[in-house]
Amino acid sequence: MDDFETRTIGWLLANARSLSRWAVACLPELSPLALNDTCIVIDSRDLDEDEDVPTDALDLGLSRTLSARSVVSVLDNVSLQLEEPGEEDVLDALNYYLLADAYISFEPDQREC
Repeated sequence: MDDFETRTIGWLLANARSLSRWAVACLPELSPLALNDTCIVIDSRDLDEDEDVPTDALDLGLSRTLSARSVVSVLDNVSLQLEEPGEEDVLDALNYYLLADAYISFEPDQREC
């Protein structure tokens, strides 16, 4: 993986719908994520067969991956529940998804995992 640009989680959330179906985000292992945390987006077709996370991503401390399609599904779920979701709502939903492997419910008693 020679060419990549570092991005932020905020950028990923704002641009996930425009990414290719092969796009994969390499994320920090930190939890919860913040909007200004670093990530990179790669084309999964560029990964070696036995490679889950590219070495360049690991060098940046980005050891977790999530497909752009999964990010879009989180965004879709938020949009179904909230008429005008804010960045923090979407970030909460992503963090919940990463922690629980499930979609967040924006009912007041279900936002915490």
